[in-house]
Amino acid sequence: MLKRKRLISALYGQTPIYENNSNTIVMKSSFFRAIFLLIIIFFSACHSDKKEAAHSPFHPAISAFTSGQISVKSSVMVEFTSPVNQAVPGRSVKDGIISFSPSIKGEAVWADDRTIVFKPSELLPSGKKFKTEIALQRLLPDEKEPFFFTFQTIQQNAWLSPENIGPLSVSDYKKYQAAIKVALADVANNKLVETNVKVKYNGDPREPEWFHSDGRNHILIVNDITRGENEGILSVTVKEGPLSPDEEQNLKISIPPANTFKILSSRLETSPRKVITIAFSDPLDPGQDISGLFRLSGQDMNWNIDNNLVELYPDEDITGEKTLIISEDVKNVSGRKLSGRGEFTFSFSSEKPAVEIIGDGTVMPYSDGLFMPFRAVSLNAVRVRIIKIYEHNIGHFLQVNQLGGENQLKRSGRLVHKQRIEINTDPTLDLTKWNTFSLDLSRFIQPDPGAIYRVELGFEKSDAIYPCAGDDQEDNSVQTDHPDPEEGFWDETDNYYSVYPYRYNPDYRWSERNNPCSDSYYTSDRRVARNVLASNLGLLVKGGTGNELLVTVNDLISSEPLANVEVEIFNLQMVKIGEGTTNKEGQASITADGVPFLLIARDGKQRGYLRLDDGQALALDRFDVSGETVKEGLRGFIFRGTRGMETGRLTFLSLLCPSKARREHFPQIIRLRLS
Repeated sequence: MLKRKRLISALYGQTPIYENNSNTIVMKSSFFRAIFLLIIIFFSACHSDKKEAAHSPFHPAISAFTSGQISVKSSVMVEFTSPVNQAVPGRSVKDGIISFSPSIKGEAVWADDRTIVFKPSELLPSGKKFKTEIALQRLLPDEKEPFFFTFQTIQQNAWLSPENIGPLSVSDYKKYQAAIKVALADVANNKLVETNVKVKYNGDPREPEWFHSDGRNHILIVNDITRGENEGILSVTVKEGPLSPDEEQNLKISIPPANTFKILSSRLETSPRKVITIAFSDPLDPGQDISGLFRLSGQDMNWNIDNNLVELYPDEDITGEKTLIISEDVKNVSGRKLSGRGEFTFSFSSEKPAVEIIGDGTVMPYSDGLFMPFRAVSLNAVRVRIIKIYEHNIGHFLQVNQLGGENQLKRSGRLVHKQRIEINTDPTLDLTKWNTFSLDLSRFIQPDPGAIYRVELGFEKSDAIYPCAGDDQEDNSVQTDHPDPEEGFWDETDNYYSVYPYRYNPDYRWSERNNPCSDSYYTSDRRVARNVLASNLGLLVKGGTGNELLVTVNDLISSEPLANVEVEIFNLQMVKIGEGTTNKEGQASITADGVPFLLIARDGKQRGYLRLDDGQALALDRFDVSGETVKEGLRGFIFRGTRGMETGRLTFLSLLCPSKARREHFPQIIRLRLS
């Protein structure tokens, strides 16, 4: 038996590849499960074949375009890799160069000499898919086909939440005022919001006063809510329709009777600082000293009274679950005490700002998009930075890196995109806790199937929502105008080993490096990164005692073997030492003329890369791979067959040996000595 020296595999999609040469007993239940799975795979494949492509195949003239989900007020952009001759920055794009299906009214202009920006003249419909077509034949020489891409607007939805409910004033607490927040998934016309939100008090319609901010957040104020002898009900409804497509949204709020003094609600806010707010049905006596009447796990706190609200300020370093006890000695403005004490439990678990990329691996199968899941906490935005490692440099990049490495990145790659991405678009999320998000890389780049992209996620102090003392006096929206550290970095010939441009922070303090309230916390060490290769090629390589390699290529999405895939083998100096093409079983047997270092598989525009040097093989301790090495002579297996004859019995001896041995040793005379 030939001794297997290497078993090299690319673990794509986190699915390990094993080989087992032992006999297997298949039971009937396993057989039927296999048939069932095959049926599922068959119908899934049929369904996927009917999917319409999200955009044209990779085109070297296009570097980026709008894709994925966008806001109804967003512009549509397409960026070319090189300046376009007829582009004049600020001028309108000629008619017929960009078109939409369904059609969109608006104007397309040249933002610069290689970027077209289309600005719709009105808000787009929500939850609708659009197809954009760029007539490349009218812009670039030798182009015959248009380039298309698709995008979809965000599906609209609405959430209702009470902001503040209480007496109009300290002197007149028989009448209430209610402030309700209407949060939307995407921007909407103010008039549309007012038309689709209805307010009633005890069944009677009320006309609220509206305050609109950014198109997504709207506040309605209901005045003159009279407290009666019995509990009243204030109801707010978002009608099923453009703001809430699936169902009607309802919020019901209880208005306490006039002669009742009780606790209405409690809430904890952790940003910009920790504050507990207690709402009472009546205004509190502003002259009373409430020290000791509000105790958090036995500890007193600083406090402030505002009408019917009490704000409590616990220590900033408090952690864990704490219980707040409210004494029944708290009085309203008329001197009436609470009917009983209140008790509330709060969890103080402010996580430090952080971001994590979910999963492992480098190869990302490409179908309708390139989605990278990540987690974040105590952040309202992340900074995305994408570096492209060009196809012609990948061989040299892999000389000093694995597929996920970053050594000497400037020699083989260049920054192609960076952007701040807001993640606070869902008002139902508690951003002070870990939440999972998904980043569609096709929104920022048009992936070149032969290139590797290093995607980095980071954050600045202005992106954090961690509670810090004194933050309420600071304006984080005002940013110091620092020069861009990326300016010229990728063209400097020195410091080729650097991954990030160096930026000196004069306020950095090593002792404060783990304090989120200090600038010293927000360094490049907080960033996370992942190398991404957009490819559907799954590679498996097996090697024997010689330089013969058995290469297997499968489609990562359908798992089908891929035929006619060109496979090339290179040594460490990137000299080709072997090549072959896969057969219909997706396999190719290649004899390398030297020590193999790198395998490159090509299937049309798709690429697959696999290092073959020592140390890259999968662990073999689960299998018996010891075998026996033949140093000289010929090893084979002799077996006997017999056939009856009239005059006796005739015996035939057969020799079974490897095909390679047959080529080297035959035709020869074989002498057998029987004893």
